[in-house]
Amino acid sequence: MAKGRRHIPELSFQQHIAACLVRVHGYGVLEQSDIMDTENCIAEEEFWRFLTATQSDS
Repeated sequence: MAKGRRHIPELSFQQHIAACLVRVHGYGVLEQSDIMDTENCIAEEEFWRFLTATQSDS
């Protein structure tokens, strides 16, 4: 660990989970600019792409 930097367990845990989702499950990483609805923190294009791919029309 670099001098002067504290180890933050929650951040390490979040990074571990995110890396697993990308590596094992094939999820992608979004950029802040992908989140068009900043009030609700939703990446609308990805949201609709996910719904279209995973939900039947009925």
